[in-house]
Amino acid sequence: MRRDLADSIDSSFERIVTDVIRKLPEDARVKLDERLAADPSGEYLTNLLTQALVKTSAATAKAMAARLEIASPELLKHRARDRRGFERRLRKYWGEALDQLEGMIHGFWEYGADFYASGATRPELMDDPPSQQLSGCRLVPQE
Repeated sequence: MRRDLADSIDSSFERIVTDVIRKLPEDARVKLDERLAADPSGEYLTNLLTQALVKTSAATAKAMAARLEIASPELLKHRARDRRGFERRLRKYWGEALDQLEGMIHGFWEYGADFYASGATRPELMDDPPSQQLSGCRLVPQE
């Protein structure tokens, strides 16, 4: 998950919890503050929030499923439209380069398969360390 999205979700959750606590009666808020102060590990709050999440999830699951069932076709239609637009723009700007890259990948794949197959008849090609195999390459310093 992207970090800014995670931060946004965290701040939304914190805002919701804070709003719920503010709506508690005064005596319940005082009791909660005392319990939180007595538990520096945060275990009490973790358990409290876990229970609340389980209860609310169970209570809202059917409504959320029904809403998703209604909204899904429209969401999928928008997603497909966005994807088609992206692919069209990608093809417009990078089409030829991507085609050439795909051709190179296939060529290297075939070359690698042939090289591997030749290694079966010439085991010395497969036993040499990669640095020796690449010693003719300018990127690998010769020792």
